[in-house]
Amino acid sequence: MFDGDEDGPKGTFEIYKAEADSLFKQGEYRKSIESYTTALELLPHDKNCLVCRSKCHLQLGDTISALEDAELSLAEDNTFHKGVYQKAQALYYQGDFEMSLVFYHRGHKLRPELQEFRLGIQKAQEAIDNSVGSPEKVKLTTEDSRSEVGKVINNLVTEGLSYLDTRTDFWRQQKPMYARKHERAQQRNRTDTHTGKLAPNDYIIRELEKIDIAQVEGEYQEALRRSQRCLNTVNSFTAEQVPNKIEVLANLNSCIGNAYLEMGQYDKSLEHHNIDLSMGEDNDMEEAVSRGLDNLGRVHARHGNFEKAVQVWEKKLPMSKSALESTWLYHEIGRCYLEIGQFETAKENGEKSKVAAEEAEDQMWQLQASVLVAQSEVKLGDLSAALTSFDTSLELAKSQGDMSAQSAIKKAMDDVNKKIAKGNTSTSAKKERVKIDEEGEREIQTAVSSQRAEEEKEENETNNAKETSKEVEEESEKKDEEKPVTPRSKDNDSDKQENLNETTDEKNESKTEEQENKEESKDEKDRESKEGET
Repeated sequence: MFDGDEDGPKGTFEIYKAEADSLFKQGEYRKSIESYTTALELLPHDKNCLVCRSKCHLQLGDTISALEDAELSLAEDNTFHKGVYQKAQALYYQGDFEMSLVFYHRGHKLRPELQEFRLGIQKAQEAIDNSVGSPEKVKLTTEDSRSEVGKVINNLVTEGLSYLDTRTDFWRQQKPMYARKHERAQQRNRTDTHTGKLAPNDYIIRELEKIDIAQVEGEYQEALRRSQRCLNTVNSFTAEQVPNKIEVLANLNSCIGNAYLEMGQYDKSLEHHNIDLSMGEDNDMEEAVSRGLDNLGRVHARHGNFEKAVQVWEKKLPMSKSALESTWLYHEIGRCYLEIGQFETAKENGEKSKVAAEEAEDQMWQLQASVLVAQSEVKLGDLSAALTSFDTSLELAKSQGDMSAQSAIKKAMDDVNKKIAKGNTSTSAKKERVKIDEEGEREIQTAVSSQRAEEEKEENETNNAKETSKEVEEESEKKDEEKPVTPRSKDNDSDKQENLNETTDEKNESKTEEQENKEESKDEKDRESKEGET
C-alpha cells in the first residue's frame, strides 16, 4: 500500500483519523468510514477508531457493522466505556432493547458520572415498556396459546424479511420488529388525548436526549433553556402521568446545574446541584445522592474551593461501587490536596488511585494517577522518586499511543533532571565555600597567634630590661654608701650638681625616645595584623 514501506509514512494514522473525524462532523459518513478503515489498517486494534467507525455505520443504518466494530473495540478491554456505550447504542437501534439495557447498566457501573448511560437506561426501559406493554395489563391464559404463538412467529418472520428491505423506515420509527404489532394498541399511550402532543414519558426522554446533545456540543445556553422548560413542564404533570416524577425533577436540576457550571455561574450551579442532592437524600435515591455529591465537588473544584471539594468527594467515597469509580475519586481528591499545598496527602491519594486503577485494569487512569504521584514528589523535593514515577507514566502513555501526554511527561522529566543537576552543583559550590572559609579562618587564627606571641616576647624583654636596670641602680647605690665621706667645697658641690642634672636629663630623654619607639613599633604591628585579617 505504501510502496514497500509496511508501516507507512510517519504520522499517517493520525492524519487519516483526523480526516475521518472531520468528515464525520460534516455528515460525510461513507467517506469517513473509508478514512477510518485506512487508519485501522495501520493500527488494527485502535479502540477509539473502531468506536468512531461504529458510529458512522450507525448513522447509515448499518446496525450489524456498527455492532461488530463496537464488539471489536471491547475485544482486548471489556471495560472500555466508549465501546460499552457504542455496543448498547447498536443493540438499541437493532431493536434489542433488553440487551441494550444490560450494556447501559454495565456502562453506568463503570462510569457512573457520565449522563449518557443514565439516559440510555431510561431510554431502553421506556422502549421496552412501549414495545411489550405494561405488565399490569397482561393476563396470562393457556387458551389458544399454540395458535397464537404460531401466528406471532409467522408475523415476526414476515416482518423480519420486510425489515431487511425497509431498514430506513425502521430507523425513522426507531421500533423493533416485534413491537409493530403493538402499534395501534400503543397509539393512545403515545399521544396526549387532549392536546395531541407526545405522552409525558416520551416527551421527557426526547428532551433529556436533546439536553445531553446540547451539553456535549458545548451549547450550554441551549441546554439550560431546554432544561428549564422541561422542568416547568414536568412540574405540571401528575404522579400518575409520570410515576418517577421526583427522579426526573432531580435529574433536570442536575442538568441545569451542569449548564450553569460550564457558563461560569458557580452560585446558581451550586443551588441546583444542592436541590438534586436534597431530593435524592429525602427520597432515598442513591443515584441522585451520588450524582449530586459528584457535581458539587466539581463545582467547588472549578471555583477554586478545593477544601470544600475534598469534603464533598470524601463523603462520596464510601458510596463507590467499583474500582474505576474509586480511582477517579481518589485522583480528584489528590489533585485538590496538591492545589492547597498538602503534598504528602496528595501523594497518598495518588497512590490509592493508582492501586484502584490497576484493579480496574484501566491504563488511562493508571497514567493519570502516576502523574499525580510524580507531581506530588516534585513538590516534596523527592526528585529521584519523581523521576521514577514520571518514567512509569511515560511507559503508560506510550502503550496508549497518547502523543500529547508523552510530550508533556518528557518535558516534566527534563525539568526534574535540571533541578537535580542544579542541586548537585549548588551542593559542590557550598562545600567549596565552606572549605575556603575554614582555610581563611585557620590563616587568621595563625596570624593572630603569631602577633600575640611577638607582643608577649617584647613585653618579656621589656620587663627583663627594667629588672636589670633596677639591679644595676641598686648595686651602684650600695657602692656609694660604702665609700668614705670627704669634705666638699661649695664649688665642687655645685659642679657635681650640674653634672647630676645633665645625667638625669639625658636619662629622661633616652626613656622618652625608647617609649616613642615602642609605641611606633606597636602601631606598625597592629597595622600588619589588620592587613593580615583582611
